Amino acid sequence: MATTFSAARSKLELAALETKESRDATDYYESVTLVEAIGRVSACDYFSPISTPEFDTSAMDGYAIRSESTRLASPDSPAFFHVRGTIGAGDSCRAFPTDWKENDWEDAPESCVEIMTGGRFPGGPAGQTLDACVKVEDAIIITAKVPELDTCIAITKPITKFANRRFAGEDIRRGDLVLKKGEIIRSSHIMPLASVGIDSINVCEKPRVCIWSTGNELTSHTSHVRDVNGVYLLAASKEAGADATFSGSIKDDVNTVVQTIRKQLKSSPTDIMLTSGGVSVGRFDHIRQALELLGARIVFHGVAVRPGHPVLFALLPSAWGEVAFFGLPGNPDSS
Repeated sequence: MATTFSAARSKLELAALETKESRDATDYYESVTLVEAIGRVSACDYFSPISTPEFDTSAMDGYAIRSESTRLASPDSPAFFHVRGTIGAGDSCRAFPTDWKENDWEDAPESCVEIMTGGRFPGGPAGQTLDACVKVEDAIIITAKVPELDTCIAITKPITKFANRRFAGEDIRRGDLVLKKGEIIRSSHIMPLASVGIDSINVCEKPRVCIWSTGNELTSHTSHVRDVNGVYLLAASKEAGADATFSGSIKDDVNTVVQTIRKQLKSSPTDIMLTSGGVSVGRFDHIRQALELLGARIVFHGVAVRPGHPVLFALLPSAWGEVAFFGLPGNPDSS
């Protein structure tokens, strides 16, 4: 009696779990750079070691000011500020002198700082906080208001508190999950990982897959039957992220099948083997017999689905542990 689809899936999941538990966890992953990780599967969770931005920064090119000082600003009565320096992106935090507003003339303008996008917000003088950034296009640069000052700006409208200011941790907070175990890594993951200083990650190793087609009609030099299954299974395996190899076609002869599979088992570590054809009950269907001669454990043979009813799944012993073997029908629609 054929195995139900749900039962077959459960048996596959159990076999995968048993294989995983039989091997050391480090056998399943490797460390790669972020660019090399595209399309791979994350082997573990990654949490941010820092907050980003790490400190309050400006979202615009402009001037860091005290917003309260612009509360009554208008075109007829602008708020004036003395530009006391410039902060660029990446500059270290600056401690401006506490006497930066105490000038020798009456009605001296309040101080501000020119700040670039990404620049760290500075601390203000005693009793003041530079809490907002006025965009450069909203500031009028003047030099004639107070000749003794190098540069002044005039603001002609109120600036809201925290305008154009990005707060520390606004994008990512320390301890936030930035990549989940089991996720397929996309380009959208790269920026947050790089922004918190993660430049390499552990990814699951690609499963090593060996593929054969079977059938005398495919191996004969006089045959006009094209092997469509082999190239399809190779492409589908690679698309799924496997390190897949097509190893050619095998004649419908049980000894040839045994020798071919045994040679592969001895030559290099393989995680999965795939064949198309030879799994039904006809005179030239030798896959199950060959597997039994190799000591395989047949998990199921025949699933209650159409197309694909004769499909076979077995576990083959090898020096590297059990190898998952999938015998697929030769009909292209079934494979």
